[in-house]
Amino acid sequence: MIPINDISHHQETCDFKKLKTMSYGVILKAGQGSKVDEKFKEFRDDAIQEEVIFGTYWFYDESYKPKDQARLWVETIEDDPGVLGAWLDLERWEPGPYNTWEHWKECMEEFEALLPNVKLGVYTRRNYFNDKVGNNFAYFATHPLWVAFYSTDPQPPLPTGWNEWTIWQYSKTGDGKAHGVKSEAIDMDLYNLDSAAFKGRFGLVMGPSGNKYRVTADPTLKVRAAPDMNSEILGRVEREEIVEKVRENEDRTWLYVIARDGTLKGWCSAQWLEPVEAQNLNDRITTPADGVTRIEGERYGTKFYLTMCKPSKVRIEVVHQDGRPSLIGRDRGAKFAFNGDDWNKNTRKVKGTEICNGVVHQKRTQSEPSLIVTQNGSVSIGHKNVQGQWNVTSGLRYLVEGGVNKIPANGTGPKYTEKHARSVRGLHADGRIMFLTVDGHFVHRGMTLWEAAELMLEFGCVIAFDGGGGGDSVDVVDGVIVSVPDDEGPNGEPVERKVPQTILVFTRE
Repeated sequence: MIPINDISHHQETCDFKKLKTMSYGVILKAGQGSKVDEKFKEFRDDAIQEEVIFGTYWFYDESYKPKDQARLWVETIEDDPGVLGAWLDLERWEPGPYNTWEHWKECMEEFEALLPNVKLGVYTRRNYFNDKVGNNFAYFATHPLWVAFYSTDPQPPLPTGWNEWTIWQYSKTGDGKAHGVKSEAIDMDLYNLDSAAFKGRFGLVMGPSGNKYRVTADPTLKVRAAPDMNSEILGRVEREEIVEKVRENEDRTWLYVIARDGTLKGWCSAQWLEPVEAQNLNDRITTPADGVTRIEGERYGTKFYLTMCKPSKVRIEVVHQDGRPSLIGRDRGAKFAFNGDDWNKNTRKVKGTEICNGVVHQKRTQSEPSLIVTQNGSVSIGHKNVQGQWNVTSGLRYLVEGGVNKIPANGTGPKYTEKHARSVRGLHADGRIMFLTVDGHFVHRGMTLWEAAELMLEFGCVIAFDGGGGGDSVDVVDGVIVSVPDDEGPNGEPVERKVPQTILVFTRE
């Protein structure tokens, strides 16, 4: 089930850029009776501008001739109802002379005669529809159903004639502000397809980032059949696992979520779920190991790969060995491997302090920033007290300190203006270790130092340093190179460079 919304002039304004972080799409009110909704054209144009898919609905008014309503509807939408379809809203309103099911049918038939390639849908409530139509439901039941039923039940009751619903309006009290509208509340709907089918039908890449949540309960969070602590337990999700919110109960204390690629669905207590950092619609968010979050996406026209690890769930090792990180990581059974410190191409030695499992390979007295790992596994970033630690790898310069970008936005000279592949090491505000790799020249892209710092800040970084980059930069998962190396092979292919230092990340059993 896929979350969408429906809006009208009652919402007053809508920030569609914000809406699409919470919703896969929206159905816009085109009008009612003899009037066009005053916000329809503005909302439609804004939805198109922000690439939010939409449909349209018309509120049937018993006071006006059915065919006239259909004609005005078609004229208003300019023959295009939107990819989410056209829906006739049939619900209780002020009584008028055109109040029978025959009048409803007349309106629908006129619409479909004017737009024969559009399959009109019906919005209604079960009891209202059944009372009005009785046994004359056959014509309506050949059309898609958008059913209104405000409940946290797993499924809505259906009007006579239908055995499935296409859209379910399950709440009218959604958080308007969170969805980008001015009104306090917003209607909440579900589209009855799974994520893959919905994306396939409408050509979408990924769902709204604002519906991704991380589990914070330790060690697991129960998934229940209903928003009630006494309801049946359907399964459990683990700490740090990413789930997708489909809907919420009225007071937003419970979220209905999808986990494990759709194999587990149910209600979780909202207090143990926090929104993930990704704010871009196309970011790919995964949890490849307990305590580890991976985000892959694109910023500034360049692909990036971000790994965030909880220190208690991983072990970090700095390896003093000349070789390719992917092979070193594979040979030692590491989950992740990254290039280490920048190095001198003549001596093939790193430029900063290097300590590997307690063995000091190089001491530096200058204030280069370092990733410092103690023997008990705690992690910090700084340039003091690095001696005597268990694993230390250094870098060139601070990019972020105190949650502030330390690189001048308008800096001049190649150091500030050139785009390159990047390797950045940092710490999140919650203490997680952050490893960022950015693709570079091989794909004719890259980031400036300022852009790399901004990217780290976007994902909650409070301190970070430049770990080098260029042809050294590589992101390896389970021995497989995920990023695009910047060196070029004999046949023009990207090749991984040998480096004198590798950073390995092992998951704890």
